[in-house]
Amino acid sequence: MDKLTKKRFKKILAQESAKIIVSQGIENFSGAKIKAAKKLNIENLGCLPSNYEIEKSLKEHYQLFVPEIHADYIKLMREAAIEIMNLFIDFQAYVVGPVVSGTASSSSSINIHLGSEDIYDVTQILDKNEMKYKFFDKKIKFNKKVNKVFCGLSLLYRKMVVEIVIFNSRDIKQRPLSRIDGKPIKRLKINSLKKLL
Repeated sequence: MDKLTKKRFKKILAQESAKIIVSQGIENFSGAKIKAAKKLNIENLGCLPSNYEIEKSLKEHYQLFVPEIHADYIKLMREAAIEIMNLFIDFQAYVVGPVVSGTASSSSSINIHLGSEDIYDVTQILDKNEMKYKFFDKKIKFNKKVNKVFCGLSLLYRKMVVEIVIFNSRDIKQRPLSRIDGKPIKRLKINSLKKLL
């Protein structure tokens, strides 16, 4: 297969993956691209798109098909993120993921990273605000060799899932690697997020 044909197939697969993510609420890019390749019967051609290419197609899909609805939903999610971050103003709070990139859907969660040496300090604030939460473990990649597991809290806020990952004061200073492109993730403090509204 020549380079041009391979490039076209990658583009088609990225677009189909974006459609699957939107229509089926799939958050896993790898799963979406495999489903797309099977659907189009081209899974054995060695032309799966990168996560970056899928994210790009996802943004294009939202802009083409539901620009106003999607923009309103992103705004709602960003407002909710700001409200949660305000609770944790003293915890080096960052918002990360699809809410930052603008690719969030109704099945996406609001992802917040906090810096705290003691999880009790975080849960105390949630308890005080009568927010129910569940614990989970989150594996975070900092470079090609280093993966660390951090404690997380999952909660429902304004009918949206919020996932808070708690880093220690040293690790919060370092940006983890993105699952999309392998580069340090884009993360925003509250004032930068407010500028996007």
